[in-house]
Amino acid sequence: MIYEVSFECGNKVGGIHTVISTKAPFVKKYFPYTAIGFHNEKQAKKEFVEKTPPAHLKNVFLELEKEDIICKYGKWVDPDVDIILIDSNNWKAKNINNLKKMHWEKYSIDSLGAGDDYDTPVAWAHCAGKLLEKIIVSTDIVHAHEWLSGAAVLYLKGKVPTVFTTHATVVGRAASSSIDIANAVKSRSLDADKMAKDYGVNAKHNMEKAIAKTADVFTTVSQITADEAEVILGRRPDVVTPNALNFENVPDLPSIRVEYEKYREELNEFIRAYFTPYYPLNPSLAPIIFTAGRHEFKNKGYDIFIDSLAELNKRLKNNTVVAFLFIPSKHNGPNAEVLDNIVTYQRVKEMMDTSWEKVKEKII
Repeated sequence: MIYEVSFECGNKVGGIHTVISTKAPFVKKYFPYTAIGFHNEKQAKKEFVEKTPPAHLKNVFLELEKEDIICKYGKWVDPDVDIILIDSNNWKAKNINNLKKMHWEKYSIDSLGAGDDYDTPVAWAHCAGKLLEKIIVSTDIVHAHEWLSGAAVLYLKGKVPTVFTTHATVVGRAASSSIDIANAVKSRSLDADKMAKDYGVNAKHNMEKAIAKTADVFTTVSQITADEAEVILGRRPDVVTPNALNFENVPDLPSIRVEYEKYREELNEFIRAYFTPYYPLNPSLAPIIFTAGRHEFKNKGYDIFIDSLAELNKRLKNNTVVAFLFIPSKHNGPNAEVLDNIVTYQRVKEMMDTSWEKVKEKII
């Protein structure tokens, strides 16, 4: 049995959710498979269908419930795999300080000033370790993703084979918006421990280092990240497992063309409504390009995208390109002026369409 442990199993936060949910059906073809995730009630309503647990799990769940660890068994809807979600909030409230003390004494993880963004995943992952300890057999493997699930690896040390995958180091993520991490890694000119303190991610960094050194197998997703992990975490990954694309559900070209025509017209309507009050624009002739990702200006390359648009603007001269940046972030709701423009555009369009029908009848 492979137990895949991630804070994002059944709890969509970012890209790791996509990586695991698309990978899981393929793993299930070759190995017995169960995902272990964090119980986020809001997300669980979208992603999780609770079912009656098998007898052996039901007994374990009852034992853990006595420790304030609540486990729910069911199906992770999109990848259609078995999943156990763990609610560790009550356990955390009573035990987090003792857990952090133990991590300090055993692994020198300094988490004294860490907040709930550290405490919640660490408590959850520790509880995942306690669950796995009760259900694993010697042939099982536990695969944990990112520092958030790493406390399970620490808890299970010597009890079952463990794999730890980092998709990007904590320090690398934190520093990427202000320095060129790749060049700093190449020159080995960075002090990762000092940077972790400077960027306020000391506890997460120390946790990540401890997991990387403790796991039986350490992996990452690219050679660049492997170089970064070696310098920042002090261990070279044993294996690089690149993220892949699943083309099985990609529609054929004729279907794509039909969908393109449909949605392109919807985009054209929006573009007309958005720009018409300010610029004369025919969107039907304008290429549309876009970028999407987390709100990390340099880490996700938005700075390069915007600079490229400036260069494109110089080269195209009188031609038009429409660019979208899809970046989820805090906001105060839709822009009222844009909504007003869209409503006005739709009213004018309806009026013109109606008028044209009447004029056309007279002409004919």
